Amino acid sequence: MSDDEIPILGVPDGPYLRQASPAALADFRQQLARLEAAGYTIWYVPTLLDVDELNQLHRRMVFAEFAREHKDLYRHHKDLYRPRTAEIIEQGRKVSERELADLRGNCLLLRDTLEKQMEQAGIDLWICPAAAGPAPEGINATGDPNLNLPWTHAGLPALTVPAGGIDGLPLGLQLVAQTDEDEALLAWAQLIAADLE
Repeated sequence: MSDDEIPILGVPDGPYLRQASPAALADFRQQLARLEAAGYTIWYVPTLLDVDELNQLHRRMVFAEFAREHKDLYRHHKDLYRPRTAEIIEQGRKVSERELADLRGNCLLLRDTLEKQMEQAGIDLWICPAAAGPAPEGINATGDPNLNLPWTHAGLPALTVPAGGIDGLPLGLQLVAQTDEDEALLAWAQLIAADLE
């Protein structure tokens, strides 16, 4: 990548994107328009069409790993766990070692699929909303993680740059690169962030 090279961006079009609120999607489209005006090429690539199933698979894997990590502590201090945390552990305990291995294998399959789609579409980065909407008030929750989940599941490098907002609350654009493209991602993110200032 040369210093003056701008990445070709791919929007993961379909059910994945529709997880964002209408206001967040409208803001996302405004940011895309700004990038197009700055000279970026943006392609819409149908992908993650089974995102609801993926969300469930990922949570099942995370719950299983969480249950295994807390196995001894939970056995001795079950009454000290918050109800939601205990519920996650109980669900995770139901996942067999064989199923957990299959769930982990799905991570690599998803990574391979997403990277092949990037190559076929000729894109350098996926670009999408960083969240379904602004963070909720209070400290009880950080918001809906579904727009981060596929990239986490696939183990792809991802980051968020500040861009836009709703009712005075900030949003951001999430940028996702291929495996081992962390340095290119950082350089491109700086470029994109500067073009959105």
